[in-house]
Amino acid sequence: MRRRFWTHGWDLARAVLHELAVTPIELDASAVAGLARLRAETGLRMPACCVLHAAAMTSAETIATFDERLASAARTRGLNTP
Repeated sequence: MRRRFWTHGWDLARAVLHELAVTPIELDASAVAGLARLRAETGLRMPACCVLHAAAMTSAETIATFDERLASAARTRGLNTP
């Protein structure tokens, strides 16, 4: 029964991500320096730095987050946060 829940949960998560037009991006070795710079400048943890880096790579205008430190860093960089 538990396995069925997780399978359904994953399917639902994928459907929601698809509905929101969220797509994965590749991070290669060239991203290391930019991520390190973001980490040093913002003091954010690496997952949050990956969000900022991805936003910059894709010319995003908006990010969605519940993390106020990430939202603040995003606004500082000209990104909208709903």
